[in-house]
Amino acid sequence: MAVEHAYGRFPDVRYHNNQHAADVLYSTQCLLRHPKVRCNLTKLEIISTLIAATLHDIQHPGLDSGFLVATGHDLSLTYNDKSILENHHASFGFRVMKNPTCDILSQMSTDDRKECRKMVIAMILSTDMSAHFGGVMEFEQLVRHKRTPSSSSSDSATDSTRADKTLDGFSSKEVRTLLTSVLHCADLGACTKSWDYSKRWSFRVLGEFWQQGDKEKQKGLPVGPLNDRDKTNIPRSQINFINIIVKPLWECWNQYIGEESVQVNNLLSNHDRWSAVAEEEEAFPREMCPTVRAVEDKEENLDKNLNHSKLNAKPTISNPELVSNGRVATTFHNDGKTTQKRQTVKKLKTTPRIGRKNKIQSTCV
Repeated sequence: MAVEHAYGRFPDVRYHNNQHAADVLYSTQCLLRHPKVRCNLTKLEIISTLIAATLHDIQHPGLDSGFLVATGHDLSLTYNDKSILENHHASFGFRVMKNPTCDILSQMSTDDRKECRKMVIAMILSTDMSAHFGGVMEFEQLVRHKRTPSSSSSDSATDSTRADKTLDGFSSKEVRTLLTSVLHCADLGACTKSWDYSKRWSFRVLGEFWQQGDKEKQKGLPVGPLNDRDKTNIPRSQINFINIIVKPLWECWNQYIGEESVQVNNLLSNHDRWSAVAEEEEAFPREMCPTVRAVEDKEENLDKNLNHSKLNAKPTISNPELVSNGRVATTFHNDGKTTQKRQTVKKLKTTPRIGRKNKIQSTCV
């Protein structure tokens, strides 16, 4: 609950919200279950990857790092303009786990806690899109150099704990590459869902870009290339995103597992569907394009349903950093400190489930 409360909600944060976190977590565990992945990982590495997936976008403001730098946001000052959001997600996630009621690592040994923290931080930082192409290159090298067990895997104590597993001879560094690639695939997995889910995720992320673009216009800042709601070519933006960013990464995944995956098949199908939409847009003005209008209408209706539910909902505790601890409320602050005060009510109320019927479901396919 503490982690979910710290994620934004739709429509305030249209894409990087609690639904995206749940989707990435579910997709991550699907990828981890593949035999070619599972056989190379220890239980500690698996749980660390799932924790990283859970925390990877916690407290995301729905704005990118460039905007935070341009506006002199406190987070950009805290992290010196370097992987601002990713550093914050990792830092805040571990601050949440400092609370005794949220410390899922409490039963680990000191060495395992240290190793888990190291892996989680590395995986979350790897989701920075500025590291995307380097990460894909490392994954490609891993696929090319897959080998049978050899004496080269000896660079850390972690390898000794993995000696009883059926490994492909991966070193600790190569295992880290595999873990970060799994999380990155899941994070960029919206395009690999079935068409109905994928196209709605596409409109969610574009909606978030457009919200930022509106702010950029208000502040007199340069508007990002996909942030202008009046100029974005929707199907072409998705086709380019698939071709340049998503497809090379997921093709690497296919090569690693040695078979065609349902995700890549979906990706190729969605590419063809967006190409068809691009042809629609050439025949129709954007406001009349059937596919575009159908999704925009769904999103608009969902916005109205959510806003109506919020107006009629009972008051709740809205602080996303407030965590229930029996009868004591603990608040997490950005400086890492916590404060506690006795509650005057018996129980913290949770945020009502609003717009549940229209909620995007998470799915591997």
